[in-house]
Amino acid sequence: MKQSLGAAIAIATAFLSFGCSPQATVPPAQAQQVSAVGDWTDPSGQFSLSYVDRGWRLLSPHRYPGGLLEIAGPSDREGRVFMCAVLTPERGGLLHTSQEQINADMRRRTVEADVPQQWRNAADFRFAHATVDGVALIDMSFSNATMYQRWRSFRLPGRMGSAQHQLTCAVTLPVTDEERAEVEAIVTSLHFSPER
Repeated sequence: MKQSLGAAIAIATAFLSFGCSPQATVPPAQAQQVSAVGDWTDPSGQFSLSYVDRGWRLLSPHRYPGGLLEIAGPSDREGRVFMCAVLTPERGGLLHTSQEQINADMRRRTVEADVPQQWRNAADFRFAHATVDGVALIDMSFSNATMYQRWRSFRLPGRMGSAQHQLTCAVTLPVTDEERAEVEAIVTSLHFSPER
């Protein structure tokens, strides 16, 4: 089943609109799936993300049913959104789909077919195909009226079919170069297990 990146973007954007607050943080003792060095691994063991050593903190998980991880970045303004989330809003597809077949499908995704027009019109809009650890990604960034957003979308095979995941980050505008660098450090810490 071909799945729409645009639908996943709409779900994740709605999710990010909730924002974050310091009261939503989880004490380190309650943080699940986080190692002593701050690396997080998804429940399937297929991919990981590093954030603690960058000063980010875990938020109360699963505010959205597809949410696997929510983290908040350093911010000195109250009420400001500065967060990233790993979401799995869509599941399904061929049971025996290989990563190579999934990668080929991801590389065929186009900005015209998969991204809403209003985001493509953003002056800073960027859409690219990338590969990390043998997994094809859609790499995207843009600003809307209130937020800067940075995305990585990818699909991985699983026992119940392939799943599309989004690593999505949002920062309330205006965004400094330092904040963009903080978000980029989180996004580029995404890695995939060679055992997947």
